[in-house]
Amino acid sequence: MRVLPFSIPKTVRASIIVQEDIQAVFYTRLHQHPEVQLSLIQEGKGDLYCMDRFWAYEPGDLILIPGNLPHLFKSDQDDPVHRRISIFHELPWLRQIIEQSPELEPLNPWLKRCSTGAIFRNQKQEAEARFTEILQADKTMRYIKFLELLDWLKLKRGRSLLARNTIQPYSTVDGDRMSEVIDHSMQHYQGRVKLGELAEKVAMTPASFCKFFKRRTGRTYIDFLNEIRIEHACRLLAGSSKMSVAEIAEDSGFSNIANFNRRFKQYKDITPSQYRKSHKSYSLGN
Repeated sequence: MRVLPFSIPKTVRASIIVQEDIQAVFYTRLHQHPEVQLSLIQEGKGDLYCMDRFWAYEPGDLILIPGNLPHLFKSDQDDPVHRRISIFHELPWLRQIIEQSPELEPLNPWLKRCSTGAIFRNQKQEAEARFTEILQADKTMRYIKFLELLDWLKLKRGRSLLARNTIQPYSTVDGDRMSEVIDHSMQHYQGRVKLGELAEKVAMTPASFCKFFKRRTGRTYIDFLNEIRIEHACRLLAGSSKMSVAEIAEDSGFSNIANFNRRFKQYKDITPSQYRKSHKSYSLGN
């Protein structure tokens, strides 16, 4: 595996490229492209990896991915169909038209968001009509509808995808190693992940691997692995699973319930039981 320099298909000369994906799974390889990507998830759930963070995604999520950011989608294969609409544009182009058009100055906050990315939860009802209009529009109307979309989004509350503002595209060697690490982690996080075996896979000593991972992501590998496990636990807690918290802890790769509770609260600021209760209450209220 390696990080791929990905080219967005461009069948026409255009500043804004709109793409609809209806697939069994989304593109699964670690890749990067210069365009900013704004994707509305319509069907299917899974996990999104973005350089130094790991996020669970589900229908209704609106995801902003900065240009040149290595990322991949790992679709949940239990869902038969994964569907999204994605809008691609180059940041220098958007910055230029905003700078040259005083009427577009209110969009400046959006430029800042494009540097760290963002995820907006539960946006399907409001966003789907807008994205569909842009998908179906042609030339001038697509341009206008796109600016209207940014005006709607510019002040919406969302969470930054990245913990750092600096994006470092992967070299071929680093990309190969990170692809191997991410793939292995996603395949084995529910069991015991041995650091020595993982380091060997990327032809490094354990100490060298730990330094490499920290340098490339700004965090330790165990933090990254625990985040994968916690996101898996969150899906079970928020879903219809009848598993107990202890069973969910074991299924997520934690060897004991005390460590699971401690790590969960560290990442989510509430206990697993409180998280489950809050999502059940939300479902009943809707």
